[in-house]
Amino acid sequence: MRDGNLEKIATIAWREFRHTALTKSFLFGAVILPVLMGAGFLVLPLLLAGQSEPLAGTVAVVDPTGRFAPTFDALIMERQERDGSAEAADVMKRLGIDDKTGFIGKSLAQAGEDDYGDVSATGFITNDEETIERLKAEAREGDWLAVAIVPARQIEVTSTTDEDLPDIELFLPRSTSPGHTNELESLVRSATVRTRFMAAGEDFERVQTMLDRPSIDVRRFGEDGAADAEESKLRMIVPFGFMMLLWIATFTAGNFLLTSTIEEKSNKVIEVVLSAVGPLQLLWGKILGLALV
Repeated sequence: MRDGNLEKIATIAWREFRHTALTKSFLFGAVILPVLMGAGFLVLPLLLAGQSEPLAGTVAVVDPTGRFAPTFDALIMERQERDGSAEAADVMKRLGIDDKTGFIGKSLAQAGEDDYGDVSATGFITNDEETIERLKAEAREGDWLAVAIVPARQIEVTSTTDEDLPDIELFLPRSTSPGHTNELESLVRSATVRTRFMAAGEDFERVQTMLDRPSIDVRRFGEDGAADAEESKLRMIVPFGFMMLLWIATFTAGNFLLTSTIEEKSNKVIEVVLSAVGPLQLLWGKILGLALV
């Protein structure tokens, strides 16, 4: 390719680069906006955690066996006494997440502090419909944090049970937030499982320890024969990240090329340019300019 052609291609490429990259909108979109989004991802969980009020109140439990309410109170006390970082580490261990740096656990602990305030359960050993309706009416007025109706079969379940178990009913006031709703559902589920174990005469903590997923230290042999720690998740995340970057760059560059071409066509600029350079030189210049962008 002759020097004159290269000079024309370079001129077109520089014009394309300057027209696209050296603008306020591009700088805002390519630099400032990602920085603001990253800061938002870091700050937003802390803001949400600081604005959410601790779960507090009394849960009315309708349980004919009378076993659910004490187990619920014991579960609340255990979660209140447990350190937030230890709870986060326990959850990550069950999910199989290896947090060697401790950064994830620390962040989760800070975001989940003070989840429980003064929460307790009051048991009603009855199946009386009139009592249940009275408790529901009191919950609608906000006198109860929630009303949980736990069928006896949910607690006294045996290994020979073939029929579907009746659902546990949980009634909440209208003002209950979605976060507190999920927390109450989790507490009722966990308390039900513990009550089943206690009703069967089993040690729940012992069984839970037996069911914990063991942590495995995986090491891969390198070329020098040394066994280095295996970063399997990182080996999958990095290619996926580069693939996403390539996808974003391709679609962004295509959008810039389409926009500039339409603009030049509407302003009659492309006819003037084509009178001085060839179509291939114009195309090469645009591609090179977008590659620089």
